[in-house]
Amino acid sequence: MDTDALRKQLEVQASSPTLDQEVLGALVAQVAGNPAGVALLPELFKILETHPDDDFGMPGPLVHAAEKFMGEGYEEALVDSVQRSPNFYNLWMLNRVINGVSGQERARLLPLMQAVAARTDVKPAICKMATDFLKP
Repeated sequence: MDTDALRKQLEVQASSPTLDQEVLGALVAQVAGNPAGVALLPELFKILETHPDDDFGMPGPLVHAAEKFMGEGYEEALVDSVQRSPNFYNLWMLNRVINGVSGQERARLLPLMQAVAARTDVKPAICKMATDFLKP
């Protein structure tokens, strides 16, 4: 499937009230194997944002597919997702990035985690999760 067709199918999944895990798994595998898959990161994150209570695994194929593009635009797409709609998965992914970097990159990302901890427009459990991630 070409990138545009894949994007459309991911958008269908994101907008669906319930996810078809089998279809999503096949799409995620195609993203991971697509050299242009980095361009599909916004759609992957949109799925996490629109289905915050679904179980995607720990970390699961969707997370692995997204992290495959670390250093190629993954971090920016992740930051955008956390800013839009912090949830269990994107916050957990942000913590994984923070724990794996130092210096300027860490200094750039920590304030985002702090901001999520202080937000009043998200579930208290998400704020607590961010607070817990900030503990030494």
